[in-house]
Amino acid sequence: MTTYHLQQDVVLTPICGEQFLIAAGAARGKVPYIEGVTQPGAYFWRLLEQQRSVDDMIRQAAQDYQVTEDVAAAAFWKFARLLQEKGYLTMDEGVS
Repeated sequence: MTTYHLQQDVVLTPICGEQFLIAAGAARGKVPYIEGVTQPGAYFWRLLEQQRSVDDMIRQAAQDYQVTEDVAAAAFWKFARLLQEKGYLTMDEGVS
């Protein structure tokens, strides 16, 4: 089972019709102060904030975007890798 943790004190906020991750408080200095995200990225961020399982998020995205679970999984993992590279997300794969 894959577990994940979002960097504390990062918020998703719209600015002039675009979505941005903003680092505040404890997140400052650990992640970029501001990072633009796509609409699908904002969608996944909101699901991550709900602490849903990865499988559940992929199923939900497939349903909401009317794509296969393989397409939704590819989009999720691409976004997750970007978040990991920048420090917004940590993921651990292991058996519980």
